[in-house]
Amino acid sequence: MANCGRKACYFFIFIRIKWKPMSTTYNKDMGVGVIGAGKFGLALCNLLAEKHPVKLYSRRQEDVVRFEASRQLRDVTLHDNVTLEADLEHLCNTCEVLIPAIPSDNYPELVQAIQHVINPGHFVIHATKGFIQSNANPDTQSHRPFTVSEYFEQFTTVRRIGMIAGPNLSHEIHQGLPAGAVIGSRFNEVITIGKELFSSDRFQVFGSNDLLAIELAGILKNYIAIGAGITEGLKLGSNARSLYITRALAEIIYIANRLGVSSTSFLGLAGVGDLMTTCQSPLSRNFTVGYRIAKGENIESIIKDSIETIEGFKTLKLIHNEWRYTSRIPIAQVLHEILFDQKDPKSLVDVFMKATGENDVEFAL
Repeated sequence: MANCGRKACYFFIFIRIKWKPMSTTYNKDMGVGVIGAGKFGLALCNLLAEKHPVKLYSRRQEDVVRFEASRQLRDVTLHDNVTLEADLEHLCNTCEVLIPAIPSDNYPELVQAIQHVINPGHFVIHATKGFIQSNANPDTQSHRPFTVSEYFEQFTTVRRIGMIAGPNLSHEIHQGLPAGAVIGSRFNEVITIGKELFSSDRFQVFGSNDLLAIELAGILKNYIAIGAGITEGLKLGSNARSLYITRALAEIIYIANRLGVSSTSFLGLAGVGDLMTTCQSPLSRNFTVGYRIAKGENIESIIKDSIETIEGFKTLKLIHNEWRYTSRIPIAQVLHEILFDQKDPKSLVDVFMKATGENDVEFAL
């Protein structure tokens, strides 16, 4: 009987040690790790560096040489609080907060490289507006494309994950112009940390617990922006573009609803806010793609000229594969035909001019 008592005591001691609650904050002295040295990654670096030490990871050896010589990457001068890290594993071991800002296609390689290093004590706030198609696990063959947070949850032990999203053109952030974003996460501590890290006099940060909605809003607007660029290239005017954007918003909310997400978050910065910017600015890559297609260029030449990844291309392909048999996404369907089947860009006009429906704001009913 005494032995049973001792075993129970040891068991409860083990439980107390084993299940010690994780900290809801991070070690500020360790700095923040930004993964990805593209234009947006650099913009986030300089935002963060206004208040915190930042370690920036780039896999390009030429970036290391250039940074050491001039503290410049891609014509951007980096803040004095930014250091360049060429060892990804070291970055993960020395930073509790990781901010991946890389193309969606690069996540399988990234996660494979760090999955044995990162752990439940890390916080991840990604900045990628794209789906990940994975065949890495046989159990996921029938799974729809992953968002970044879903991919991390599937293939790593990290759970405190969030996303920063909104109307954030990197060029304007580099100029110091006012902007804002939303941190989406199911964990309040991730939102709190994100706000503390990014908020400044020139950058307003909000929070949302609907992470999937925030991710889908950022992803789905990519193909909508391509269509907006086509309306500009065809010189259809502001009225037509506003009509197009409104019908497109209803379409992407329909997709989100089918995936179990409410429309609420689509009416904030990650949805309408991002649409307003990316569907009207020549600084938007996806908008520029649509404009160039309307002017007669082909996809191959556009891809060849593009330095940064055009997420809208892949978004359209994946949506076409998943939803091609429904009549509720006519804009995605015709854009896929324009981009990949050489259909006349003017066919987009027929889609949004002949849209039917008794209610203007169908998705809110």
